[in-house]
Amino acid sequence: MTWICSRCRTRFEERRTRCPHDGRRVVQDLAGEVVGGRYTLRELLGVGGMDSSVWLAWQQSIQRQVAIKLLPPADDPSTERFARGARIASNLSHPNITVVHDYGTTDGGHLYLVMELLDGDTLHKALHQTHLPPARTIHIVDQVLRALDHAHRKNIVHRDIKPGNLYLTQHGDQPDFVKVLDFGIARYIDNSDDPVDKAEITMERQICGTPQYMAPEQVAFGQVDARTDIYALGVVMYRMLTGRLPFQSASHHELFRMHLHSAPPPFKESKPDLDAPPELEALVLRALAKSPDERFASAAEMRMALRQVRNQMGLPAELDEPSMPSSTHGWSMEANRGTTRKGNGWLYAALAVLAAAVVALAVMRPPPATQPQQPQPDPPTQTGNQGTAQNGTAQTGAAQNVPPPTPPPAPDAAVAQAAPDAAVVAQVDAAVAAPDAAVAQAEPDAAPANDGPVYHKVSVYSRPRGAEVYWGNRSIGRTPLHTRLTNGSHTLTVKLEGYEDATWSLRPSGDSVKTYARTLKLVAKPEPVAEPEPVAEPEPQPEPEPAAPPPSQILLGTQGGPKPSGTGGGRVPILGKDKAGDGKSNSGGRVKTLQ
Repeated sequence: MTWICSRCRTRFEERRTRCPHDGRRVVQDLAGEVVGGRYTLRELLGVGGMDSSVWLAWQQSIQRQVAIKLLPPADDPSTERFARGARIASNLSHPNITVVHDYGTTDGGHLYLVMELLDGDTLHKALHQTHLPPARTIHIVDQVLRALDHAHRKNIVHRDIKPGNLYLTQHGDQPDFVKVLDFGIARYIDNSDDPVDKAEITMERQICGTPQYMAPEQVAFGQVDARTDIYALGVVMYRMLTGRLPFQSASHHELFRMHLHSAPPPFKESKPDLDAPPELEALVLRALAKSPDERFASAAEMRMALRQVRNQMGLPAELDEPSMPSSTHGWSMEANRGTTRKGNGWLYAALAVLAAAVVALAVMRPPPATQPQQPQPDPPTQTGNQGTAQNGTAQTGAAQNVPPPTPPPAPDAAVAQAAPDAAVVAQVDAAVAAPDAAVAQAEPDAAPANDGPVYHKVSVYSRPRGAEVYWGNRSIGRTPLHTRLTNGSHTLTVKLEGYEDATWSLRPSGDSVKTYARTLKLVAKPEPVAEPEPVAEPEPQPEPEPAAPPPSQILLGTQGGPKPSGTGGGRVPILGKDKAGDGKSNSGGRVKTLQ
């Protein structure tokens, strides 16, 4: 049995809890093990809370890679809590929620959860010692709200929204596509018959959640609902925009006290140079209200407020943005189970008023020459109730398992039914008066019912991809980017480190939605040319002195130096030929030169 570090992947023969190299957690190396009889563990991906570990695995039966979360053996309440979270997650089907394929218990008692394998990183790592610009923050939070709205409509509250449970991946051409992870401690709202919940509240007095992101009602063991997730998302937004948490302390007890009694510091105090409008700060502070009644009533209502802030900031609209739900509450906050699934009478009454108004407008307006085909909305963006006006009738598509409403009654009867909720009537009146700001509006591509702005589809690509796109001096995302622009002149600037900036000037026009797209090929900046170093002139070399002749060319004789030894009678032998040419040495007194 071996053990492996969750960060540096160093393996150890003996059991350890922390790596001596980086201090990270060490877990048992289970590579090669088969989980559930069909998933082969291949590689450790990371670790999580409750001593869990996440592994890359291979499902042989359908030839695909999956991610498996393993938890150590636990007692019966913990095991049942895990199974409940797995059941909840497996019943959620939304593009912004991680897909859960399977769950169970291994032969060794480990709990396992099989999920889709994602390629990307968590928001926690993206926020490491930094913050995000408002445009990117709004884009990410909007997707989280879509996912939460889907869960809340099924009476499910997450209870642990935090950057570590928000995964950023690439979905087609869309960067920063959000996946909400870990419904492990999720629960059904007001499910008083759940024995696991009773154990949590009455027996163990457990606090479920992450202290930095827990709502006051979680700290005080109160009733949790959709607004509990709204508070946690408010903490996440505060950190995304300012780079710090609204409440910080090394003590959990002090953190809990701050959640209960302390107001979050203003943006300018946490980040003086933050360029964010006061409307965005007001939205975050409302989400962080101590009383749930003072927060947004639902994720749908918060999405509507976020869209209004985005429009006030002048940011382009999201591509294929779904219509807002028919109520700012989104789903009933009453303590009757199954309200959302069995229908909301006041909601249908409100829709009836809207239907009557649309019918009146349709009768008063002359029919168009040609009826453009309404494109169907993108399924990933359909997260809540939506109203579409077509041929003088109003239709609604509620959350899954919600029966369609009965045919709307006469306008007078509808008003009578909706009268108890004056806020809903006011919203419907506003919807009829201003379709662009309506709670339930027409499809994005439909021709506007009034003289409101037309939002054209704009797609920006670059080679290489991943460049920052600026609309004026404001960053609106990275390529490939899909957005919307109104009629008029616009200049988009694409910037990427190491490349020259590229611009695209376009002028959308017309009363119908058009599509504009362009690929900008970025030119690499030239490498700086180094100045040539001056070359020193070579110094003149002195003329070489004549070399002494070799000894073989020196006249040898009885004078001019010491006489060689080894010759008889002190005479110097001369090599060469004599006059006779016999090659013999001449031992006479005459000197001869070398030939």
